[in-house]
Amino acid sequence: MISFIAYIKIFIFNRIKKGDINKLFDMTFDEVHVVCPGPSAVKLLEHNISDNAAVIFVNHAVKISLNVKGAKQLFYFSADGVRTLEAIKLSRKEIVNCTSILAPWHLFHINNAAYFNALDLILLPKTHFNWKYGLETCDMGPESFSALEKRPNGSGFGSLVYTLKLATLFSPKKITLWGCDFGNKDGEKYFDKSTPIRNDTPFDLIKSHVNLVSNKISEMGISINEGGG
Repeated sequence: MISFIAYIKIFIFNRIKKGDINKLFDMTFDEVHVVCPGPSAVKLLEHNISDNAAVIFVNHAVKISLNVKGAKQLFYFSADGVRTLEAIKLSRKEIVNCTSILAPWHLFHINNAAYFNALDLILLPKTHFNWKYGLETCDMGPESFSALEKRPNGSGFGSLVYTLKLATLFSPKKITLWGCDFGNKDGEKYFDKSTPIRNDTPFDLIKSHVNLVSNKISEMGISINEGGG
């Protein structure tokens, strides 16, 4: 029942935000920087962002957003309602500084007014019914990866894969990944020690899906590589 109520609320929110959604889907950039909260994300602070580039912060990577040099178009993106609520509580100022977008995977998570008060856009995904979780996003798998749609579906596990759908929507020539470390790096999981740690995150699965999706992006004529190398 919670997921059905969330569906209705998101539907109404989308109607109110229709103009902003259309504006998002008309945006294009020469380059997109995708920032995850892994330890190596701090390398982005040494980089000057070009004028016609977008920076997308995934989940708690938004903590670094106020310190990025030269960036004019900042986005927060997630498919994780739990992580997003954490980010709203821990990084409200940083989220407000971005165009914030949630494409919730499990709709039952969207049970707090903070989502609608703090975020610019909450996309209503194509859904199916799961007996355990209620309404959730339809996952087409990484082999069926495509650019983000106004009624999106999933293309594999994790917010990073979903964020790459948004990055691809912007029709860039280049996508650069920062902080996408897929687990421990020098004994740390995140660049900020205050980030809540989950011990059940399937980093190997996420990495395998990102690799498959990266091949799809390359086939689209978009170069994708890691920054700071």
